[in-house]
Amino acid sequence: MDDLGDAAERGKDKDSPGSLSDMTSREDEPTVRYTIDFPKSLHTDLKKQATIDEDRSMKALIIEAVDQYLSENA
Repeated sequence: MDDLGDAAERGKDKDSPGSLSDMTSREDEPTVRYTIDFPKSLHTDLKKQATIDEDRSMKALIIEAVDQYLSENA
């Protein structure tokens, strides 16, 4: 399996490094599902950055980025 395929499999594992359960803040909060359409190239870049370069899920990276954005712009 290629690196992106391996990373996708890791992302499915709730106990993998970088999963939401590893995050210290917000981990016990209830969640809501949010669907967004990304440009394909942005999705590919995000997936590579999160899962290959940082060995964590895209979900964890996006939650961290949104949380940081909100704290800086509140």
